[in-house]
Amino acid sequence: MIDDESILESNENGIFVLPGGDCQWTTCDGFVKLYKDGKLIKQIEYLSREYLYESKSIKNSYENGIETYIKPVNSDDFSKKWDSLLNSNNYPTIKHIQPEDKDIILTYKKNK
Repeated sequence: MIDDESILESNENGIFVLPGGDCQWTTCDGFVKLYKDGKLIKQIEYLSREYLYESKSIKNSYENGIETYIKPVNSDDFSKKWDSLLNSNNYPTIKHIQPEDKDIILTYKKNK
């Protein structure tokens, strides 16, 4: 994970999928997701790691993290759990799932 917006701003073309690496009509091996303020704002998918270009600056900026899903019982439970996750080492995001048609919390936490 990269949590420093300035790194991404200074590397505008620092990460992208090379020609032939998109997943058209087949299973993807990976995803790169960009979140801002808990909302997914961009996602790229790649067929295989060999098709993902990352600049040296981007590669050197990654930190290890853990991904966890939390399924709140109702909207009150969602709010309580969301508020409890807001700290400097946790990155909660909202993910809408089907067929339940509800929001869950997807959270990333940096390994220390």
